[in-house]
Amino acid sequence: MPAPRPARRTVVWGGAIGLGLLIIYVGLTVAAWIYVRHVRHVEGVTYADIALPSRWSHYEVLRGNHHIAVGLNLLAQGKLIPGFQQLRVGLARAPRHREGRLALAEIYAHTGRLDLAQTTLLDGLAFHANDRDFVTATLEFLSAQIQDGKVLALCARLLADPTLDPGIHQLAALRSGQASIFIGNYDQAENTLRQNHLADTPSGQLLMAQIEWESGYQELALIMLRQLAAEFPADEAIYIRLADYLHKTNWDEELSRRAVLNQLAHPDSVRAYLDRLRAIDRRDGPAARQKVVAETFTHFRDNASGLLALADYAATEGDITLAERVAAQFSLHAWPDDRAARLMVIEATLVAGDYAAALTRCQEFMGEPKLDPRHRQIATGLQSIAFYGVGDPVAGYTNLARLMTESDLRVESLSGIAKRLIAMGRAAPAREILAHAVKRDPRNQAALTRLIELDLDQHNLPAVAANLRHLVGMRRPSPDVLRRARIALGSDQCLFLPGRAEVLTLVQNILAR
Repeated sequence: MPAPRPARRTVVWGGAIGLGLLIIYVGLTVAAWIYVRHVRHVEGVTYADIALPSRWSHYEVLRGNHHIAVGLNLLAQGKLIPGFQQLRVGLARAPRHREGRLALAEIYAHTGRLDLAQTTLLDGLAFHANDRDFVTATLEFLSAQIQDGKVLALCARLLADPTLDPGIHQLAALRSGQASIFIGNYDQAENTLRQNHLADTPSGQLLMAQIEWESGYQELALIMLRQLAAEFPADEAIYIRLADYLHKTNWDEELSRRAVLNQLAHPDSVRAYLDRLRAIDRRDGPAARQKVVAETFTHFRDNASGLLALADYAATEGDITLAERVAAQFSLHAWPDDRAARLMVIEATLVAGDYAAALTRCQEFMGEPKLDPRHRQIATGLQSIAFYGVGDPVAGYTNLARLMTESDLRVESLSGIAKRLIAMGRAAPAREILAHAVKRDPRNQAALTRLIELDLDQHNLPAVAANLRHLVGMRRPSPDVLRRARIALGSDQCLFLPGRAEVLTLVQNILAR
């Protein structure tokens, strides 16, 4: 019997509606695909990625990759804010994107959001634990932030994971050993290296030599490094460690000889040339020094980074002539770091004690148009030192006060200014700068140590006691500073200082290790 007419109409209309909806869906998804692929230029997107719900997660990753590619391109153009926004959106959709994650972490670090930089890197280990470069970047970041406990915990986790490549295990063991050295646990460092069969490798032997040096066996450390250098004469990491130790122990003749050999092995490395200069400064006369200076300048005359290192040496030594020569070479080549080289001329002038000339140079420099904020900050600091040098402390302090209001000022810059002021006998402004530096970055051990030293010099013992509590929790606090503090706080003058006994106990525990 034929179906009733109303039921047939229902089927027909249902089919027609379904077909219409399908046509509309296909039309919309085709339009969306054309827009995404050819207007937004999202690479790799297929029609199936848009049309099929099972492919939508893949489409999200492709969109994320596109955002990250756009963000990296914007960063390359110097457009930080839009680049950052694209990276953040992109990484949320494509969390496996390695370059995007590293770039985002770098932005967070440069803008002072170290917590977010750390989280970004640690979260990335879920995808990149077998990526040596990514693991290295993460461990280096944690180490730079003096997060030695987190380095040890992360390395232990990596070492316990049998699915990782042996190279990752080796990296984790070396970094764990280094972190143990940083906190003064030399036995743990040595055990880690031996348990992971690294004590006889070049990298492991470098750390073993460092352990001996840090433990006070300097001659043994030098013997180990000399043997290592004989076995691997072209290894620059071994040379750098040995050169540092030779310089600290005044083995200038050997340092000079090894520097020449390293120059032959690494002709484009400026480090060996500067080591020769430092050895000659203490051992030979001006004629020998000028010969090496001329040789270094000639060799690196077309190398901007090499000449900038030479200019830094000139600034440290107060060699105005050499600094001016390097700056002239930068100007001749129109290199991007031209102003950085000129700032080193100003610093060399300050170190040489010609404060009036330095002040004139600063004022001329700061009067130039389109001055980079970073260069202006450095020049402001140098100008403040020059004002103090010419006997105008009011103008000097005005510059310092303005400088300390800068939100992106580097702690290292503040410490450098304080160092110059201390050398000039200006302890009060130097202390204010160091205190500001420690406030900005409480983890900066160098600034905190220098602040405590200055307070000890000035007999500001309540401040010494307060800051020692922080110092004893850092990496290998200076034994000399701790001994000075123990003597000062142990005097009758501090008998009723609040918390004195507790601080002295902390100091004694560190010294007893």
